[in-house]
Amino acid sequence: MKVTNSHSNFYLSPAAHPCLNFPCKNNAECLEVSKTEYECECTDDFYNGTNCEINNYCALQDPCENESTCESAAWDAEEPIYTCLCPFDYEGRNCSDKINFCDRDKKEKSTDCDSALIPLL
Repeated sequence: MKVTNSHSNFYLSPAAHPCLNFPCKNNAECLEVSKTEYECECTDDFYNGTNCEINNYCALQDPCENESTCESAAWDAEEPIYTCLCPFDYEGRNCSDKINFCDRDKKEKSTDCDSALIPLL
């Protein structure tokens, strides 16, 4: 990269100044750690990764329901990758399915079974 000032012309080597290649994405700030190493400081919580290149889907749109926790969010091509950590009585990709413990427990076949009354084991 050629840099010109009013006094002289000189060249800066991207190898000696790693931020000159603009490695940080999504408006992240490039911090030169040494002449060959850099760190990206992501300016927005919606991005993470070495170069702030990973879009954090959970921060943008929390798909998890019923007081579950969204984790491991990223984008893989066009599809978001995330995991919902469900409370004990919900399941499914987004924790939207209520678990019916009476149907799951084959020992409990009573017609008046109330899944809310079955204790956690």
